[in-house]
Amino acid sequence: MAKRIQIDKIKQELIGEILLKRELLSRRNITPRMAIVGALATPAIQHYAKAKEKVAKEFDIKLDIIDLANNVSDSSLIKILNELKNDEKIHGIFTELPFPSHINTEKVLSTIPFEKDVEGIGVFNLGMLFANSRQFVVRPTTAYACINLIESITEVKGKTVVIIGVGRVVGRPLLALLLNLGATVICCDKFSSNVDMLAKDANIIVSAAGCVNDVMQDETIVANKIVIDVGMGVDNNGEIVGDFSEEIREAASYYATGRNEVGKLTTHILFLNLLKLIEKNCIDAKK
Repeated sequence: MAKRIQIDKIKQELIGEILLKRELLSRRNITPRMAIVGALATPAIQHYAKAKEKVAKEFDIKLDIIDLANNVSDSSLIKILNELKNDEKIHGIFTELPFPSHINTEKVLSTIPFEKDVEGIGVFNLGMLFANSRQFVVRPTTAYACINLIESITEVKGKTVVIIGVGRVVGRPLLALLLNLGATVICCDKFSSNVDMLAKDANIIVSAAGCVNDVMQDETIVANKIVIDVGMGVDNNGEIVGDFSEEIREAASYYATGRNEVGKLTTHILFLNLLKLIEKNCIDAKK
């Protein structure tokens, strides 16, 4: 039977960092403030938004939540983001993806400046990440949560990792982080013809495809592997589930899910990123 990856130690380390930086900002009379922008109608997005509200209250971080109409236009959304970009009281901007399907996500995300890119998925930050730059880089939240989970079990260097789903939020930034840590990485998407075969010899499988319980059916593929099931969707019963069925996850050596371990770490990494950006932009810049 698979072991669920324990996050208490990782989470406490993140909380310790957050508290230290929060105290530093308090002494400077700076109240952290972040804007969350998204169409918050789906259960999965609502789940994540509520989790952020809860953690923000714990650290006295102010949130401005902007719930978009499903028919919002590109121009209206860009106008909102430009206003947030120019608002000196807003220290970070977070977008709850996915946006409604008609939105040009690439165009919209390019509006967010590096100085307020708390999620670390902007063009400039991702470029720095893929270049393995030694300059300040914002750690992409969900991808970095996956790295923390994997490294709590084993060293990444030298391991073969299969990523299922190469989206902007998880797959692509995770690819960069893993390459920088010395892993061999295989990426699969909807065009990949035989995911099971590609995953067979991997040490670690990370899925962020958003396919409800439907990424893999053969339990033997995940045997003796670490499985990180980032994907979240809603099944026919209205329940939030992952990419892998419970039976598939249980066949692995270790596993973590998006709703629990990944999500909880991601939220704390997000607020740590916010505080680091404030420290860089509001304190270090004045030295």
